[in-house]
Amino acid sequence: MAGDDEVVAVIEFFLLETREEEERLRKLISAIAAQLGGVIQRKRAEQELRENKEQFRVAREIQQRLFPKTAPHVAGFDIAGISHAAEATGGDYFDYLPMLRDRVGVVVGDVTGHGIGPALLMAETRAYLRILARNREDVGEILTLANHALAEDIDYERFITVLIVSLDPQRRTFAFANAGHPAGYVLGASGEIKAQLKRTGLPLGIKPDMAYPQASATDLSPGDILLLLTDGIEEAMSPDEMIFGTERILEIVRQNRTKSARDIVDALYADVRRFAQNTPQLDDATAVVIKVV
Repeated sequence: MAGDDEVVAVIEFFLLETREEEERLRKLISAIAAQLGGVIQRKRAEQELRENKEQFRVAREIQQRLFPKTAPHVAGFDIAGISHAAEATGGDYFDYLPMLRDRVGVVVGDVTGHGIGPALLMAETRAYLRILARNREDVGEILTLANHALAEDIDYERFITVLIVSLDPQRRTFAFANAGHPAGYVLGASGEIKAQLKRTGLPLGIKPDMAYPQASATDLSPGDILLLLTDGIEEAMSPDEMIFGTERILEIVRQNRTKSARDIVDALYADVRRFAQNTPQLDDATAVVIKVV
Protein backbone atom coordinates (compact mmCIF):
# COMPACT_ATOMS: atom_id res chain seq x y z
CA MET A 1 0.00 0.00 0.00
CA ALA A 2 1.39 3.40 -0.94
CA GLY A 3 0.48 6.93 0.10
CA ASP A 4 1.69 9.45 -2.43
CA ASP A 5 5.25 8.18 -3.09
CA GLU A 6 5.66 6.41 0.25
CA VAL A 7 5.06 2.72 0.98
CA VAL A 8 3.12 2.52 4.23
CA ALA A 9 2.31 -1.22 4.34
CA VAL A 10 2.51 -4.45 2.34
CA ILE A 11 -0.38 -6.90 1.85
CA GLU A 12 0.47 -10.51 0.96
CA PHE A 13 -1.98 -13.15 -0.31
CA PHE A 14 -1.27 -16.90 -0.52
CA LEU A 15 -3.14 -19.48 -2.59
CA LEU A 16 -3.11 -23.25 -2.05
CA GLU A 17 -3.10 -23.91 -5.77
CA THR A 18 -1.53 -22.31 -8.80
CA ARG A 19 -3.86 -20.22 -10.91
CA GLU A 20 -3.55 -17.54 -13.54
CA GLU A 21 -3.71 -13.92 -12.42
CA GLU A 22 -7.18 -12.43 -12.80
CA GLU A 23 -7.12 -8.80 -13.90
CA ARG A 24 -10.41 -8.08 -12.15
CA LEU A 25 -9.13 -9.48 -8.85
CA ARG A 26 -5.85 -7.59 -9.19
CA LYS A 27 -7.67 -4.30 -9.68
CA LEU A 28 -9.95 -5.01 -6.71
CA ILE A 29 -7.01 -5.73 -4.43
CA SER A 30 -5.20 -2.61 -5.67
CA ALA A 31 -8.24 -0.47 -4.91
CA ILE A 32 -8.57 -1.95 -1.42
CA ALA A 33 -4.85 -1.38 -0.78
CA ALA A 34 -5.08 2.23 -1.91
CA GLN A 35 -7.99 2.88 0.45
CA LEU A 36 -6.23 1.20 3.36
CA GLY A 37 -3.09 3.19 2.60
CA GLY A 38 -5.09 6.41 2.86
CA VAL A 39 -6.60 5.31 6.17
CA ILE A 40 -3.17 4.47 7.60
CA GLN A 41 -1.77 7.83 6.50
CA ARG A 42 -4.69 9.71 8.06
CA LYS A 43 -4.28 7.82 11.33
CA ARG A 44 -0.56 8.58 11.31
CA ALA A 45 -1.23 12.27 10.63
CA GLU A 46 -3.82 12.38 13.43
CA GLN A 47 -1.30 10.85 15.85
CA GLU A 48 1.39 13.35 14.84
CA LEU A 49 -1.09 16.20 15.25
CA ARG A 50 -2.00 15.01 18.77
CA GLU A 51 1.69 14.78 19.66
CA ASN A 52 2.39 18.25 18.23
CA LYS A 53 -0.54 19.75 20.12
CA GLU A 54 0.78 18.26 23.35
CA GLN A 55 4.27 19.63 22.66
CA PHE A 56 2.80 23.07 21.94
CA ARG A 57 0.70 22.88 25.12
CA VAL A 58 3.73 22.15 27.26
CA ALA A 59 5.81 24.83 25.53
CA ARG A 60 2.98 27.33 25.94
CA GLU A 61 2.71 26.52 29.63
CA ILE A 62 6.44 27.01 30.13
CA GLN A 63 6.49 30.24 28.13
CA GLN A 64 3.57 31.75 30.01
CA ARG A 65 5.52 31.32 33.25
CA LEU A 66 8.20 33.61 31.80
CA PHE A 67 5.84 36.55 31.38
CA PRO A 68 5.37 38.86 34.37
CA LYS A 69 2.52 37.79 36.64
CA THR A 70 2.00 41.34 37.89
CA ALA A 71 3.41 44.77 37.12
CA PRO A 72 5.95 46.24 39.55
CA HIS A 73 4.87 48.88 42.04
CA VAL A 74 6.91 51.93 41.08
CA ALA A 75 6.32 55.24 42.84
CA GLY A 76 4.74 57.70 40.42
CA PHE A 77 3.97 55.14 37.72
CA ASP A 78 1.02 52.90 36.83
CA ILE A 79 2.20 50.03 34.60
CA ALA A 80 0.38 47.22 32.76
CA GLY A 81 1.19 44.86 29.91
CA ILE A 82 -0.42 42.13 27.81
CA SER A 83 0.79 39.59 25.28
CA HIS A 84 -1.39 37.31 23.16
CA ALA A 85 0.34 34.73 20.96
CA ALA A 86 -0.82 33.91 17.44
CA GLU A 87 -0.09 30.21 17.99
CA ALA A 88 0.44 27.99 20.98
CA THR A 89 3.74 29.75 21.55
CA GLY A 90 4.90 33.11 20.32
CA GLY A 91 7.99 35.17 19.61
CA ASP A 92 6.76 38.32 21.37
CA TYR A 93 8.19 39.27 24.72
CA PHE A 94 7.69 41.83 27.45
CA ASP A 95 9.19 42.09 30.89
CA TYR A 96 9.93 44.32 33.87
CA LEU A 97 13.57 44.40 34.92
CA PRO A 98 14.95 45.43 38.32
CA MET A 99 17.85 47.79 37.68
CA LEU A 100 20.55 49.58 39.66
CA ARG A 101 19.73 52.62 41.83
CA ASP A 102 16.05 51.64 42.19
CA ARG A 103 15.35 52.09 38.51
CA VAL A 104 12.99 49.79 36.63
CA GLY A 105 13.45 48.54 33.09
CA VAL A 106 10.47 47.91 30.85
CA VAL A 107 11.14 45.94 27.68
CA VAL A 108 9.13 44.71 24.69
CA GLY A 109 10.60 42.49 22.00
CA ASP A 110 9.73 40.44 18.95
CA VAL A 111 11.55 37.42 17.54
CA THR A 112 10.94 36.81 13.84
CA GLY A 113 8.22 34.21 13.32
CA HIS A 114 6.16 32.40 15.92
CA GLY A 115 6.17 28.87 17.24
CA ILE A 116 8.53 26.85 19.39
CA GLY A 117 11.78 28.08 17.79
CA PRO A 118 11.13 31.81 18.31
CA ALA A 119 9.78 31.08 21.79
CA LEU A 120 13.07 29.44 22.77
CA LEU A 121 15.02 32.39 21.38
CA MET A 122 12.74 34.76 23.27
CA ALA A 123 13.51 32.90 26.50
CA GLU A 124 17.26 33.20 25.84
CA THR A 125 16.91 36.94 25.16
CA ARG A 126 14.94 37.37 28.37
CA ALA A 127 17.67 35.65 30.38
CA TYR A 128 20.45 37.86 28.97
CA LEU A 129 18.51 41.08 29.53
CA ARG A 130 17.59 40.18 33.09
CA ILE A 131 21.19 39.43 34.03
CA LEU A 132 22.60 42.52 32.32
CA ALA A 133 19.96 44.86 33.77
CA ARG A 134 21.14 44.02 37.29
CA ASN A 135 24.70 45.03 36.46
CA ARG A 136 24.40 47.94 34.02
CA GLU A 137 22.66 51.33 34.15
CA ASP A 138 22.92 52.27 30.48
CA VAL A 139 20.17 50.52 28.48
CA GLY A 140 22.17 51.02 25.30
CA GLU A 141 25.05 49.09 26.83
CA ILE A 142 22.62 46.37 27.91
CA LEU A 143 21.44 45.89 24.31
CA THR A 144 25.03 46.04 23.01
CA LEU A 145 26.16 43.21 25.30
CA ALA A 146 23.01 41.15 24.71
CA ASN A 147 23.45 41.49 20.95
CA HIS A 148 27.04 40.31 21.12
CA ALA A 149 26.00 37.19 23.03
CA LEU A 150 22.91 36.42 20.95
CA ALA A 151 24.66 36.86 17.60
CA GLU A 152 26.61 33.68 18.29
CA ASP A 153 23.41 31.63 18.55
CA ILE A 154 21.23 33.13 15.79
CA ASP A 155 21.37 32.12 12.14
CA TYR A 156 20.81 34.57 9.29
CA GLU A 157 17.07 33.82 9.16
CA ARG A 158 16.39 35.09 12.68
CA PHE A 159 16.67 38.37 14.53
CA ILE A 160 15.11 40.06 17.55
CA THR A 161 13.75 43.58 17.82
CA VAL A 162 13.84 45.08 21.31
CA LEU A 163 12.78 48.38 22.85
CA ILE A 164 13.95 48.90 26.42
CA VAL A 165 13.02 51.81 28.69
CA SER A 166 14.66 52.69 32.01
CA LEU A 167 12.35 54.47 34.47
CA ASP A 168 13.85 56.66 37.18
CA PRO A 169 11.12 57.18 39.81
CA GLN A 170 13.19 59.62 41.85
CA ARG A 171 13.78 62.05 39.00
CA ARG A 172 10.62 61.05 37.11
CA THR A 173 12.53 60.59 33.87
CA PHE A 174 13.11 57.80 31.38
CA ALA A 175 15.87 56.80 28.97
CA PHE A 176 15.61 54.24 26.19
CA ALA A 177 17.41 52.26 23.48
CA ASN A 178 15.71 50.67 20.49
CA ALA A 179 17.14 47.72 18.54
CA GLY A 180 15.12 47.82 15.33
CA HIS A 181 11.76 47.77 17.11
CA PRO A 182 8.66 49.76 16.10
CA ALA A 183 8.71 53.19 17.72
CA GLY A 184 7.14 53.70 21.11
CA TYR A 185 5.20 56.87 21.96
CA VAL A 186 4.93 59.37 24.75
CA LEU A 187 1.50 60.99 24.88
CA GLY A 188 0.81 64.03 27.01
CA ALA A 189 -2.10 64.48 29.41
CA SER A 190 -4.14 66.02 26.57
CA GLY A 191 -3.37 63.17 24.17
CA GLU A 192 -0.76 64.96 22.09
CA ILE A 193 2.37 63.12 20.93
CA LYS A 194 5.28 64.47 22.98
CA ALA A 195 7.96 62.09 21.75
CA GLN A 196 8.65 58.95 19.74
CA LEU A 197 11.02 56.23 20.88
CA LYS A 198 12.57 55.58 17.48
CA ARG A 199 15.15 52.99 16.46
CA THR A 200 18.68 53.58 17.64
CA GLY A 201 20.20 50.51 15.94
CA LEU A 202 19.61 47.27 14.04
CA PRO A 203 17.70 44.32 15.50
CA LEU A 204 19.69 42.03 17.78
CA GLY A 205 21.53 39.18 16.14
CA ILE A 206 22.30 40.79 12.77
CA LYS A 207 25.61 42.56 13.41
CA PRO A 208 27.63 41.19 16.36
CA ASP A 209 29.70 44.35 16.90
CA MET A 210 26.73 46.76 16.77
CA ALA A 211 26.79 49.47 19.45
CA TYR A 212 23.45 50.79 20.69
CA PRO A 213 23.39 54.34 22.07
CA GLN A 214 21.11 55.27 24.94
CA ALA A 215 18.79 58.18 24.23
CA SER A 216 19.25 60.94 26.81
CA ALA A 217 16.93 61.07 29.82
CA THR A 218 13.56 62.72 29.20
CA ASP A 219 11.38 64.38 31.82
CA LEU A 220 7.87 63.09 32.44
CA SER A 221 4.80 64.91 33.77
CA PRO A 222 1.64 63.67 35.51
CA GLY A 223 -0.79 62.31 32.94
CA ASP A 224 1.93 61.35 30.43
CA ILE A 225 1.58 57.90 28.89
CA LEU A 226 4.39 55.76 27.46
CA LEU A 227 3.12 53.23 24.93
CA LEU A 228 5.31 50.29 23.88
CA LEU A 229 4.04 47.84 21.24
CA THR A 230 4.95 45.02 18.90
CA ASP A 231 3.88 45.17 15.27
CA GLY A 232 1.17 42.54 15.76
CA ILE A 233 -1.18 45.26 16.98
CA GLU A 234 -0.44 47.87 14.33
CA GLU A 235 -0.56 45.27 11.53
CA ALA A 236 -3.70 43.46 12.69
CA MET A 237 -6.04 43.01 9.72
CA SER A 238 -9.78 43.09 9.22
CA PRO A 239 -11.48 40.42 7.06
CA ASP A 240 -11.40 42.89 4.13
CA GLU A 241 -7.60 43.26 4.60
CA MET A 242 -7.58 46.71 6.17
CA ILE A 243 -4.66 47.44 8.53
CA PHE A 244 -5.43 48.51 12.10
CA GLY A 245 -2.68 51.12 11.92
CA THR A 246 -0.95 53.58 14.21
CA GLU A 247 -3.66 56.24 14.16
CA ARG A 248 -6.29 53.85 15.52
CA ILE A 249 -3.87 52.77 18.25
CA LEU A 250 -3.19 56.34 19.35
CA GLU A 251 -6.86 57.29 19.22
CA ILE A 252 -7.82 54.41 21.50
CA VAL A 253 -5.14 55.46 23.98
CA ARG A 254 -6.38 59.06 23.85
CA GLN A 255 -9.98 58.00 24.43
CA ASN A 256 -8.97 55.97 27.48
CA ARG A 257 -6.15 58.18 28.79
CA THR A 258 -7.93 59.02 32.06
CA LYS A 259 -8.26 55.31 32.90
CA SER A 260 -5.73 53.00 34.51
CA ALA A 261 -2.88 51.46 32.56
CA ARG A 262 -4.61 48.08 32.80
CA ASP A 263 -7.83 49.48 31.36
CA ILE A 264 -5.93 51.10 28.50
CA VAL A 265 -4.11 47.92 27.36
CA ASP A 266 -7.31 45.87 27.72
CA ALA A 267 -9.28 48.41 25.67
CA LEU A 268 -6.57 48.42 23.00
CA TYR A 269 -6.54 44.65 22.57
CA ALA A 270 -10.34 44.44 22.66
CA ASP A 271 -10.55 46.97 19.83
CA VAL A 272 -7.96 45.06 17.82
CA ARG A 273 -10.01 41.87 18.09
CA ARG A 274 -13.22 43.70 17.19
CA PHE A 275 -11.48 45.21 14.18
CA ALA A 276 -10.36 41.73 13.09
CA GLN A 277 -13.89 40.44 13.83
CA ASN A 278 -12.29 37.68 15.91
CA THR A 279 -10.68 36.04 12.88
CA PRO A 280 -7.57 33.95 13.65
CA GLN A 281 -4.74 36.13 14.91
CA LEU A 282 -1.95 36.30 12.30
CA ASP A 283 0.78 37.62 14.58
CA ASP A 284 1.58 37.89 18.28
CA ALA A 285 0.17 41.06 19.89
CA THR A 286 1.93 42.74 22.81
CA ALA A 287 1.47 46.14 24.46
CA VAL A 288 2.77 47.84 27.59
CA VAL A 289 1.37 51.10 28.97
CA ILE A 290 3.28 53.21 31.51
CA LYS A 291 1.17 56.01 32.95
CA VAL A 292 2.66 58.82 35.03
CA VAL A 293 0.49 59.54 38.09
